[in-house]
Amino acid sequence: MKAGPQLPLAPKEERELLLARIKALEAENAALKGHNEYLEIVIGIDALTGARSRHVFERELEHVIKMVRGEIEEHRAGAGPLKVASLIFVDLDHFKRINDAYGHPAGDEVLRKVCALMIDSVREHEADLVARVGGEELVILMPGANEEIAARKAEKLRERIAQLPFEKYPGLAVTASIGVASSEHAKDAAALYANADKALYQAKENGRDQVVPFSSL
Repeated sequence: MKAGPQLPLAPKEERELLLARIKALEAENAALKGHNEYLEIVIGIDALTGARSRHVFERELEHVIKMVRGEIEEHRAGAGPLKVASLIFVDLDHFKRINDAYGHPAGDEVLRKVCALMIDSVREHEADLVARVGGEELVILMPGANEEIAARKAEKLRERIAQLPFEKYPGLAVTASIGVASSEHAKDAAALYANADKALYQAKENGRDQVVPFSSL
């Protein structure tokens, strides 16, 4: 088969400038990746959203449950021994569709806005913790809150997420499925996380955009 016409090569100087630019971009990407890894590993903050990292969440969850179980004799300032803790597990509905329809920058904006809303809604005096544990999976750890209190908080959060505006992306609306679980129904940190995940799964099965407490399963 006869080869098609060859495009002329760029002048040597132009190729060198292009290669230099590529190397500069690679260096910038490496620096950004290093910065993000530093935030997430050393400081424990998710670089995209500003929420705590999964590593910090898992460590804090274990610590809180040990306090609840009396394995750690630690009192909170002005609150006495910790008797209960709850977990709110949030999953943004049809997140892949958002990325496909509006692009990944829109998905990033959604995550940032939802996390900012969650951080703004926590009880600072109770040391609530907001973390990103997966792509569009977010959690709030609530020391001192039983399942009923956490479920009310989750319902308010669900309503506020559905009302979030996205000025850059007209027509974009976001909802969330939320599972809630309490240490009252869990023997350890892993069981509490699993219970919240089961409740979240049921919220999705029920049609999404709703809150399901584990005790209702």
